[in-house]
Amino acid sequence: MKSEKIRQRKVLTAFTAVVMFFASASPCFAAESGLKNNILDGSKNTTPSQVTYVRGYIKPDVTVKYNAETLEFYDYLGKTVYPVIYNGSTYLPVRAVSSLMDKDIEWRENLSSIFIGKTFFNPMGKYRMNPETYHKVVSDSAIETGLLKPEQVGLAVRPNFKVLFNFEEQTFRDANGEIVYPLVYAGSTYLPLRAISELMGEAIEWDGNLKIIYIGSKVPLSPQDQEKYEVSKATRDIQEKYKNVADIYAEGTSAISTLREQKSPEEIINLGTTITELYNEAKNLTSNIRKMKSAYDELTEEEAEAIDELINFAGLNENYILCMENIVYMLIEGQDFTMMQDAFAVYAVSTMEASESARLAVEAL
Repeated sequence: MKSEKIRQRKVLTAFTAVVMFFASASPCFAAESGLKNNILDGSKNTTPSQVTYVRGYIKPDVTVKYNAETLEFYDYLGKTVYPVIYNGSTYLPVRAVSSLMDKDIEWRENLSSIFIGKTFFNPMGKYRMNPETYHKVVSDSAIETGLLKPEQVGLAVRPNFKVLFNFEEQTFRDANGEIVYPLVYAGSTYLPLRAISELMGEAIEWDGNLKIIYIGSKVPLSPQDQEKYEVSKATRDIQEKYKNVADIYAEGTSAISTLREQKSPEEIINLGTTITELYNEAKNLTSNIRKMKSAYDELTEEEAEAIDELINFAGLNENYILCMENIVYMLIEGQDFTMMQDAFAVYAVSTMEASESARLAVEAL
């Protein structure tokens, strides 16, 4: 009994030391993404001073086209959602907005803020950590506009909501230059479509006769223009592998930062199991990435450089996760992990720098 208490004290002492060490870890990865059951889907945490109730219209008879392709939008439950018209401006659900822009989205309740692109959970923002899609391309015949009629509905205007795109707060204005604010309707937050087109860098046009909103080109892209959007198989592979490494990097950092929350040896063992699984994924991924150059007959100079940066990022990330695993299991055994903690600090910095270099190389493709 006495020896067990001594062992528990050793584990507690070591645990406290690790908690103090990891307390300095970036909160970006420790926080949950908060994508469900929050204001993106209609929070009820409101006060009269933060909301104004108005009347507007749901417009299922309005079609949205992006580069001449007809789009259909969905909420987080998979239910079809339609544009909202209020005070002369057209709005789309924020989830549809992020999906259309191929960007991550995150709600921070304590800041009353919606982040698009770069978020607390995904501060690099180039590749989506949460790949849910809330829109798809459909044929014009699939839009049953004749069966669906506009309906007047109640809306909540939320001037206290901040919307940040790549960490820059956005101010939305209508065609007359007047400031407009996010709306909440039926469990979804809506943003003005005109502002969305500006964030995308695309033109927007309204055809009142056909009830069509055009974003980007009104005609199908030419083969030459389409080619600008196409990338090689090697580039797609590099982009996918980068995202895989970045995912493991973020998941590992998030997992180890929860160490302070583990209250028993069993919980710490479960954490170790999770990190071991991540390490095995990281190890296999590093091996696959190192074979990429020989897998393609031709690579551009940019692709070859991106692979080199990716190999470096993957290798460092593998050792970064391995250090985490060793620290957790040394903690469980009551061993002195000081040297391993120092190694972890070195790999933490090196991996972060390598992730940024890899991101820039992949972004340049």
